[in-house]
Order: sequence, then C-alpha cells, then structure tokens
Amino acid sequence: LLFRDGADDHSHVLQVLLYRLGGGESNFHVNFYANQPEFMPLPGHIWSQLVTSALVPCALAVTIALPLLSFQWGAGPALSPREVRAKAGLVLLAFQTLGCVCMATLMMRFVGLAVPHMCLLASLVTSLEPYWVGRGSGRGAPRYRGLLQTSLSAITMGMAWYLCAHVSSTMVPVPKQTLLGVDSSANVRANVMLLRWIKKHTIAGSRVLASMPDSSIIKAGGHASILVHPQYENVGLRSAVLNMSVIYSSRTPRAVHNVLVSSALKPDFVVLNANSCQGRVGTGTPYTEMLDKGLEQYEVANGGNLFG
Repeated sequence: LLFRDGADDHSHVLQVLLYRLGGGESNFHVNFYANQPEFMPLPGHIWSQLVTSALVPCALAVTIALPLLSFQWGAGPALSPREVRAKAGLVLLAFQTLGCVCMATLMMRFVGLAVPHMCLLASLVTSLEPYWVGRGSGRGAPRYRGLLQTSLSAITMGMAWYLCAHVSSTMVPVPKQTLLGVDSSANVRANVMLLRWIKKHTIAGSRVLASMPDSSIIKAGGHASILVHPQYENVGLRSAVLNMSVIYSSRTPRAVHNVLVSSALKPDFVVLNANSCQGRVGTGTPYTEMLDKGLEQYEVANGGNLFG
C-alpha cells in the first residue's frame, strides 16, 4: 500500500511504525496515534496470559522445529507437488506469525492478528506428530510415538482446561472508564443527548464538525453531513482531523473561528464535547494537552503560526 498510487494516504502507517521502532520523528498524526491505547506496546499482563495458557510455548516449539524438520523432509523420499505446497505453507505460516507477533509487541492493535496465527501454529504440535520421532519402524519407534502422542494429548487437554477455568482472566478486561477516562454510562447519556440535539436543530445536509467518536454517533443516527469521518485513512481525512483539533486546543476563540472559516471545512455546526475537554488518552496525558503538542509540532514543521 505504501508504494502504490495514493502512497501519501498510507504514509502515516509507516511513520507510526518507525516511531515505535525508535527511528522516526513525532508529528501531529504520529502523536495522535501513539497516545491511543490500541497503538501502544502490548502490556505485560496480556503476554503473561498468552504464556500461561501454553499458546506461546506451543507456537514457539513448532517454530523451532520447522527448520529441523525441513532437513528431514529434504533427506527423505521425493515429495509430491501437493506435499511441497503444504510444507511451504507451514513455513509461510511461521513467518507470518513471527511478523504479527512483532507487530503486536509494538502496537497492541495487532494482537488481533497475532493470536489467531499463534493458534494455527500451536495446532501443528499435534498434526506434525509423526515427524517428531521420524517414520522409522525400529523397535523403539512405536513406544516413543505412543509416549509422544500421550504427552501431546495431555498438553492439549491442559490448554483447554486452563482456558475454560480462567476464561474471565484471559479476556482483556473492559474498564468502566472506556473513552478518554470518562464513565461509560456518562458517554451513553451524552450520545443520546447529542443525537436528539442534531435531529432537532439541523436539517438534511447540515455540515457538522465533531471529533471522530462524536462523528460516528452523528453518522449512525442523524441526517446531518459529518466533516470528520470516523476513519483516518487518507490525506483529506487527516487534514480535517487536524483542523478539528483546533477547537479542543488552548487557542483563543477568535483563532479557532478564523481556522474554521478559512479551512475547507466551513461547518454549519461545531460539536464541543465536554468529556473530551476533561479526558485523558492512553498514556495518561490530557486530551487537550496532546492536541496542543501536536499542533505545535505541525506549526514548527510547516514554518509559521498557522493556528493563531
């Protein structure tokens, strides 16, 4: 995506990755991402759950064994094209899992890809069983194969028992304060009030400027036209978020007004959410302070007092 047409639309992804690797500079958009919980490094308690459930050890065992088994495959009888494709798929799965785990370590959002890949890889503990002791018919082979099958069955049953007995602890806890450190029930009440106000005071096609969470509510239940889309995946949308951020910054009301009327947004209505003014992002930084820092970085990079 980064090297196809529209590479500018996806450049922020590479910038965030470089920043997490310690080789990139922070700017408004990187700062906006890096302070969100889902884009922070994977917490230690989730790693502990993945290890305790035996998912990581099993996946690691298969990853270590695959290179060793590849030598056995090469030294044995010639493989059919179907077998070659199947074994190449196993190696590809191992590399995909390694990449997803590295990404999840840098940014928690990728754990949604890493865990399914690790589950697939860990399942090979049983499907690769014949290769652990070879295909020989020596006197000891059946005994060792039976012992191995018993051990693998015990591991599988142990993982299933652990997950069933500790299902509540292996799930990521949902905190009461879900959005910017604000009680979820207060968010629900605020969303209902917002929808009622939009339906009462706007007409079809009214241009409403709001934050991404508020814009998603307006888009889902209102007839107004939102200027900031709940997604963030092209240059135009990121520019709209940049201009929207001014309303939550420490700029003067006159400066905010000048930015809104001079930008391409030109809203009919502006939604200012008090919860956002008082909330904090994943790093504990106040939401407004994060935006102020990002706007200052943007002004320094583009040379000038652009927001008043």
